[in-house]
Amino acid sequence: MNKQKSSRWLRAMVLTLGALYPAALLAGSMAAEIDKTRSSLDEPFWLTVSIQGSLDGDVVVPATKDFEIIRSGESTNISIVNGTMTKERQYTYQVRALKEGQLTIPALKAKVDNVDLETQAIGVEVKGGVAQPSQEDVAANKKFVFVERELPKTTFYEGEAIVSKVRLLTRARLTGATPAREASPEWRLIGAEGQVNSETMRDGIRWSVIEMREALIPLKSGRLKAPPFGISASWIQPSQKKRRPGSVFDMFNNGPFAMGEDVSKKLTSEPLDVTVKPLPSPQPAEFSDIVGAFTLKASVSKSSLSPGETSTITLELKGQGALDRM
Repeated sequence: MNKQKSSRWLRAMVLTLGALYPAALLAGSMAAEIDKTRSSLDEPFWLTVSIQGSLDGDVVVPATKDFEIIRSGESTNISIVNGTMTKERQYTYQVRALKEGQLTIPALKAKVDNVDLETQAIGVEVKGGVAQPSQEDVAANKKFVFVERELPKTTFYEGEAIVSKVRLLTRARLTGATPAREASPEWRLIGAEGQVNSETMRDGIRWSVIEMREALIPLKSGRLKAPPFGISASWIQPSQKKRRPGSVFDMFNNGPFAMGEDVSKKLTSEPLDVTVKPLPSPQPAEFSDIVGAFTLKASVSKSSLSPGETSTITLELKGQGALDRM
């Protein structure tokens, strides 16, 4: 191969890679979930298909003798996180079982960003009468937004500052969230600035996460409960009311406006059991009533002085703990 042909081949390969690489970066995704895994012949339920990316055509629902699956609405959500815009389109289907037993909703298919995708098949237990949901199903259906607290350890000393992670998880459209701390005679709470936004998958469900930090300082020893973290939150909760297929109200609850139900609640994390140990006795003579890990650094503005000149001495104390007791 001469140099001219080699050069043309190289340019063609670079152009081909340049055309393919962005498509790989922008590859879409497709997922499906149902609002319960146990149902009955008399009780329809809801199937939601979420698609990120550009949909080519329509979602294909395979024919099945086990279920009647009817399209009821769609909505579009746009979010911007760290300057990156994500567009997600959701399609809602009303599903009714046609027989009893351990049944399977087949995988739905679609072409997204020129790539053929499909959801996972979903198993459903169907009984003849009205199914009584399990406690897990009830909790999952009610939890569209919740708060959790994570501690690095559950045993520490009185006066020791422990930095905990607090997360607000939501799978609904959040419209507002404000921390709502309450004073406690057993604890001192110090909020830290800044938050981290991310996403996580739990039990096959994708959650949006807002993570914050808060320092807890116990003011007494003994077996205590770490105070729950409170957040006053409001969100648009998708409607789960059972209506006949094609109801005129679907356009408001599942359509492009995605109004749903406007919910405002104060949410709290579950209290956590901790053990707070008293400070060692007798206390060392040099103990200054601060508990934690600290470093003390001194510096001077001038290390060489002439008679009559002044120099500034700076003391810098760093660490994790309540420094105002120093």
